[in-house]
Amino acid sequence: MFALKSISWGGLILLFAVMTVAAANKSTDYPCDKIRVIIEKDKNLGFVNSKDIVQEVNQSNPNWSQVVGRNLKPNMIENHIKNNEYVKNVHVYIDQNRNLNVYIVPKAPIFRIHDKNNSSYYIAEDWDRMNINHEFSSRVIHVLGEVDGLLYPRTFKDSFILAELKSFSKYIEKNKNWNTAIDQIYIDASGKFELTMIFTDPSVQIGYIDSKLERKMEKVKNFFKLAPYHKSLDNYSRLNFEYNQQVIATKK
Repeated sequence: MFALKSISWGGLILLFAVMTVAAANKSTDYPCDKIRVIIEKDKNLGFVNSKDIVQEVNQSNPNWSQVVGRNLKPNMIENHIKNNEYVKNVHVYIDQNRNLNVYIVPKAPIFRIHDKNNSSYYIAEDWDRMNINHEFSSRVIHVLGEVDGLLYPRTFKDSFILAELKSFSKYIEKNKNWNTAIDQIYIDASGKFELTMIFTDPSVQIGYIDSKLERKMEKVKNFFKLAPYHKSLDNYSRLNFEYNQQVIATKK
C-alpha cells in the first residue's frame, strides 16, 4: 500500500511539473500582453518608479509587445535598465500570463555629501554616487568637511577618511537609533568627526573613528540620558567625548 501511495504521489508531482513547464512554454508562444514592474521595498523613497522603468523597457526594445515571448531578449532589457543610476539590480522574465515582469532592486542612499564646490550628491549602499533627484529626497545623514576625495581617493588622507566613514556607517547600521538621531557629520582636516544631533544644540565631538567608537558612543548616549537632570546645555556650543572619564564642554 505504501509503495502504491508513493507511486501516486510521485505521479502527481511529475504531472504538476509537466503542466507547469507546458504552461510556461505556451506563454512564450505569443506576444506579451503588458509590462509588470515589481520594485523591491523601496529604501530610497521613490527614486525609482514604475513609469520610469516602463519607459526604460520601451527604449531598450520599442517592439516588445509585437515580439513572440521566446524571441524577446531579457538580457538586453536588463542591461539597459542597469544604466539607470538609481537601480542596483534588475531581473526580467515572462510569466505564464504573458506578462513581461521587470523586478527592480533600487539603490539605497546612506549619506548625502556636500563638497567644497557646493555640489551635493548621495552615496549609495555600494559606495557609489547617486545624483540628487529634485522630485524626491531621502532622509539620510548629511556629511561635509573633508569629503572631496571620498569617491576617488587620491591621497592617504582621502583613503583614511573614506575608511572612517565606512566604519561609522557599519556602526550606525547596527545601531539604527543613531541613524535618526544624527542630522549631520562634519569631518575636519585631520579626520576627526563632529556630529550635529537633531535633539540638542551643542555639537558632539567624537574624534577619530577607531576601536574606541562604541565606547564613545555609549558615553554620548548615557550623557544625554542624564542631561535633563543637569544644567541646560543651551549655553554650550560643543561637547567633546574623545577622552576617557570626562566630557569637555565649550561655552558659546
